[in-house]
Parts: sequence; structure tokens; C-alpha cells
Amino acid sequence: MVEEPGGEHLGEDPGQAWRRSGDVFALDVRVPVNAVADVVLPNRRRQRLGSEYHHLTSRVE
Repeated sequence: MVEEPGGEHLGEDPGQAWRRSGDVFALDVRVPVNAVADVVLPNRRRQRLGSEYHHLTSRVE
């Protein structure tokens, strides 16, 4: 785990990065062409993402 100014950086790989700052969780994900990704955020909201770049946020309870 690496600390960042204003938040806590939890991890990343070439297709995704996520971080938490206070009670906000943020996810950046790039879904490859001709693919879909099913994502469940900390607030239990489910989303199916198509191929492109997505930035999602959620409150952490």
C-alpha cells in the first residue's frame, strides 16, 4: 500500500487503478474492445461496463 496526498492508494495494473480518500472509493478502468466488465462497487451498486475508459465513484460505508 502506498500513501498519496489526500488519500490512500490501494493498487493498480495496466487496465485499472483504484483509490480511497476518506469515505470515497474511486475506480478507473479500461475495458478492452469487444469485452464487458461486471463491477460491484462498495455501495453494492452493480454495473456492466462496455469497452472504453470508465471512472466510477462510490461512498464507502
